[in-house]
Amino acid sequence: MASFFKECPHPDDKQRKELSRELGLEPLQVKFWFQNKRTQMKVIILLFNSDDFSLENFDRKNCFSKAASSQPLHLSL
Repeated sequence: MASFFKECPHPDDKQRKELSRELGLEPLQVKFWFQNKRTQMKVIILLFNSDDFSLENFDRKNCFSKAASSQPLHLSL
């Protein structure tokens, strides 16, 4: 799903159903995965655009590795 996300972060119903069939998941699971992934990307963008941004405010290794995978993002602020 991560590679599909890079090409299409907002899949429509037909695309989600096809992905769910290919992966053996429910369409709702795919829908939530994409919602969560978009939220993770927004958090990272907000962090980098923040005036208060500093490397001391988050665990960079944890942040980037989680954002690149399908796992939840956990920031240390």
